Amino acid sequence: MEKTVSLLTPNYNHTHLLLKKLSSCPELPKGYEWLICDDCSTDTLFPELEKAVASKNNIHLFRNSSNQGVENTVNFLLKKARGAYVLGASADDLFGKDLFFLTEEHCKNMPGVILTNPWYCRPEKPQDTFYVCLLPQEHSPALFPSKSLPTLLRKTDLYFAGHCTFLRTDLARKFGGYNPTHKAFSDWYLNHRIAFEAGMKYFPEKQVSIFCIYKTSYSYSFQKDIKKQTCRLLFQQLFHLPRSVKAMFLFSGACGPIVRPLLKTALFHPRLWPYLFFLFIRKVFAHKGPTLYEKNAPPHQFNK
Repeated sequence: MEKTVSLLTPNYNHTHLLLKKLSSCPELPKGYEWLICDDCSTDTLFPELEKAVASKNNIHLFRNSSNQGVENTVNFLLKKARGAYVLGASADDLFGKDLFFLTEEHCKNMPGVILTNPWYCRPEKPQDTFYVCLLPQEHSPALFPSKSLPTLLRKTDLYFAGHCTFLRTDLARKFGGYNPTHKAFSDWYLNHRIAFEAGMKYFPEKQVSIFCIYKTSYSYSFQKDIKKQTCRLLFQQLFHLPRSVKAMFLFSGACGPIVRPLLKTALFHPRLWPYLFFLFIRKVFAHKGPTLYEKNAPPHQFNK
């Protein structure tokens, strides 16, 4: 690989936000590249985007001739990526102050995913910026082999948020990238699939990206009826995974996000019962400490 990290940004009608993100972005380090693909936006701002990108180094802009959807657009960028790792950098999110922390030193053990703590904000209420500390601070930083993750996930609030999880590029490609049938859960599935294959490295003190909660954000506007259908398709895929990997999804209790939308019909689907059991175990025994969730976070810096 020629680069350390490739930032992947699909864009559909968030060009006005992407332009702000570009204007505040510092010079990309030599080991980074930023790949942007406009998914045939209708906001008529593409010429301005071209002009903004032209003034930057290591940023490459593409455009789909027709609308392909988020997952297909990210997969196109994944094929173009030259970095050892990739990070999803949504057009409507903000870059964090530690975005460019990843170096070859941190990649020595080549885990499948590198996870930092997720930050969130509501742009109309900047005071509501907050972060979720996924593990107690004594885990900072730490390397977790894949076999340890089911126990870790079952006993803590750990999860793999798409905007703060670096994925090893070769494994992201190996497992097919972002599956369009998974829709808003495509990053959830891929993140866990890779972590269960090759482990995780965790940097809780790092802030690489801030998820901005807009009503037009892809995951925010995910319709309930589509969510149920997507969860059913996801479970069908889980049933056909290799036994060892399926066991990790089961015993970790990680399937909570795709179990909950199906609770009302779970009694009629015996295959779901083991997942419900371990989800219950996780809910009862997960560590709940004062450091795990803090609203109105301590002073921080990010590119506005």
